[in-house]
Amino acid sequence: MLISKLDLVTKSLVLFLFLATFSATAQAPLDIRVALVIGNSSYKEVPRLVNPQNDAKAMSLMLKKLGFQVISVVDGTKKDIDAAIQNMKASLQGRQAVAMIYYAGHGLQHNWDNYIIPVDFKNSSNIDLAKDAVNLKNILDTFSQSKTRMNIIVLDACRDNPFGSQLGSNKGLAQVDAPINTYIAFATAPGNVAQDGDDRSGYGLFTGYLIKELQQPAAIEDVFKRVRLQVRKSSGGMQIPWDSSSLENDFSFNDGKKYTVQHNEFLKELADEKNKEEKVKLDGIATKIQNEKLQAEKEKEKERIALLRDKEELDKKAKLLVDQKKKEEALKNDIEANKKKIPSVENLSGPIQLASIDRIFKPIDANQNSDLASEKSDWEKIKDSKNSDDFYTFLYKYPNGLLSANANFKIEELDKRKIAAQTDKNGVPETLGLFKVNVGDELVYLFEDRIFKKTSDVKVRYESIKDGLVYSSINGSEDIKTISGGLVQSRAGLDGTGNMNTYNPPRQDLPGEPLYVGKKWESASFQTISSGFATHRVDKFQVLAYEAISIPAGSFKTFKIRQNLKNNFGEGFQIYWVDVETGIKIKREVVFRHYRNSQFNVDATSVLVSWKR
Repeated sequence: MLISKLDLVTKSLVLFLFLATFSATAQAPLDIRVALVIGNSSYKEVPRLVNPQNDAKAMSLMLKKLGFQVISVVDGTKKDIDAAIQNMKASLQGRQAVAMIYYAGHGLQHNWDNYIIPVDFKNSSNIDLAKDAVNLKNILDTFSQSKTRMNIIVLDACRDNPFGSQLGSNKGLAQVDAPINTYIAFATAPGNVAQDGDDRSGYGLFTGYLIKELQQPAAIEDVFKRVRLQVRKSSGGMQIPWDSSSLENDFSFNDGKKYTVQHNEFLKELADEKNKEEKVKLDGIATKIQNEKLQAEKEKEKERIALLRDKEELDKKAKLLVDQKKKEEALKNDIEANKKKIPSVENLSGPIQLASIDRIFKPIDANQNSDLASEKSDWEKIKDSKNSDDFYTFLYKYPNGLLSANANFKIEELDKRKIAAQTDKNGVPETLGLFKVNVGDELVYLFEDRIFKKTSDVKVRYESIKDGLVYSSINGSEDIKTISGGLVQSRAGLDGTGNMNTYNPPRQDLPGEPLYVGKKWESASFQTISSGFATHRVDKFQVLAYEAISIPAGSFKTFKIRQNLKNNFGEGFQIYWVDVETGIKIKREVVFRHYRNSQFNVDATSVLVSWKR
């Protein structure tokens, strides 16, 4: 039977689709997962840390259950850790894997590099960090060389530096910007100290909550935000975890489908492993005791044999002594008997010498995320609360929600962080984008409308601050913000003209969390226009760069942020530069396209030309 060309084409297509499907299944993105887990507790020259061993063992089991091939090192020397990194490199090579390192133990920062400290690290001023510790850069280089698809770095290593000020900074680790497709999580903010936990908890504060959250299906960002909330609350603001992300793909440790963890099963397996370790330890102790007992018995037998030999030797020598004494006694008797036969002295012509015995016998020595309507409803219930717990609970439910920025600022207002703000290697202080102005401050912006080719001045004066609100005038129109910079009421238009807009909740353009290059977040607000029309807008933000810029008002250190905005009228974007010290926008560019009426399109810029403080 002849096969038609159409049949051949059809069969070829089916075969191609089958092979393509097989290939996609065999190399499904983010399914190849490799983790290096290190926990160092028993340092040789500084006090022992309580929990890193437990943290690492629990994390190893958890990651195995979540599909990771785990390379585990407990109480690793420099040689052990270097060997594990090479092992990991071999496991990653060419596989486009998700690569992860988790480290608990001592860490140091020096010249803006972070170091993992092995247990055999010498507490000496002559130590060579590059040679005797493990630079985090080396691990990141390993990931880069292995062509990984995604990298995750988790460091519970921000404890007090016990090695002295001659080795690195006294406290914490240095801020690190995440390389492309990398998520970095620190147990606390850069330059601050994390708690090791205690014997009762069994885990460090940070890792204990991370273990808990990995048991729930969630995106990686949600996991670490929930951990941060719980650590902050539990520590009373003394420890606030920090992260930096440049991920371009979504990722979930636990997706609720292929990768899941049953809480009771995990606890049982963890207990079984601990019991096995305890049994091995007890067996080792019993074996050691038995060996020591056998060794003692052998030593005792050696002593008994030695004593027998010594006794035999003593008996021999004693017998020799007795025999010698008998010989000497016999000799003495012979001498006495012969004396009687010797003529008197006066009858002799010369001297006579008598035999003498002069022997000495020495003694013997024998001594051994979320739906906006639901989120808005929950927000309305708590928005005026003076209890920070309400906002912690809200953020736990919506860690990356559209109103999370509002809740972050509320927590900062009611439960201020108690950690020291640090500067990065560019001299930029850690900033939450907090809004900081004084009554009487006056700012003048030069506004340029690029569509209608006109320019104008926009004058802003901060008139008063009361009841948590900042009142200002913009070209004479009242503008109201929260003390965190959330917009409550404003005239539409960059030049302060047009309809009055009100926003509930306040429209936040900053996240209430540390800013860093690459950070992304979303925000939403419900907008009511004085004409009676209501809408809601959803904005997406990303920090594009840190820039030191000079404008007519002066020189400023800024974060450059892109905001994609969308509402019922249209969509567009703005790029603005935020002063890191005050949260004030000192420059911005806006493009907006109206869906139905191009007369309402916007293409404009504004720049700060004077600032009277």
